Amino acid sequence: MKVVLLGTKRDKILDVCNKSDKELDDFENKLALKLVGIGDIIFVPDSGVPSEIAEKTNSLGAKTIAVLPSNDTRYGISHITLPSFAKIEYPRKTWYELNAEITTLGDIVVVVGLSGGVLIELSYIKYLNKFGIANPKVYLFKQWVSSIPVELLLDVNINQIESPSELV
Repeated sequence: MKVVLLGTKRDKILDVCNKSDKELDDFENKLALKLVGIGDIIFVPDSGVPSEIAEKTNSLGAKTIAVLPSNDTRYGISHITLPSFAKIEYPRKTWYELNAEITTLGDIVVVVGLSGGVLIELSYIKYLNKFGIANPKVYLFKQWVSSIPVELLLDVNINQIESPSELV
């Protein structure tokens, strides 16, 4: 099974959710332990929480795959630090394609924190489902977001959970 990790930066999560670094670290460790038993971990290598979790799962023995666009001439990938711990793959040509279709790369999508980008990636699931392209199971840890737009919940089946033990 393949797991796509989505989320935002640590500082944003901590500010929005009024949590401590220790609380987030403890959660990441528990989630990494659970994900190792599920399957391959797919993430965009940036400075966000998904990269932190991917690195932890890798250290526990999971296969981690960092995904980037192969030929984005508008934004490129020079701003990304490639992680030494993960295999690098280029499944789509541009950032637009990758953002629209990252959820098609996994069987399940795990969300820790929201941002404008994550909302876009989740929103595309509506059309991916509608046209039979993909139907990933989405899990969102509700303690790491301020709220979820009701309109998104009407369009996309999102399992709102609190504990890594509730996955799959």
